[in-house]
Amino acid sequence: MYEVVFASKRVGKTLDRLPAKQKQQIVHDIENKLRTLNFLTKGVKHLRAMNLYRLRCGDFRVLYRIEGKRITVVMVSDRKDVPY
Repeated sequence: MYEVVFASKRVGKTLDRLPAKQKQQIVHDIENKLRTLNFLTKGVKHLRAMNLYRLRCGDFRVLYRIEGKRITVVMVSDRKDVPY
């Protein structure tokens, strides 16, 4: 199991501003896919140029990096706002 942390308070604030249903889905995906580091699931892509990973959660994207046994969530954003 991996520890999931947010890179900044801004990530948490972004989640708090989302509608309850979308927030619940994103948190569920983070808990189930990132904590177990299940890369075989649909929607996970490695962005090699930036050494980040992207998780698709409906219309939202979660960008994160892996640092040992810690997963740091860098950004949660609408897919139209994520350029990669």
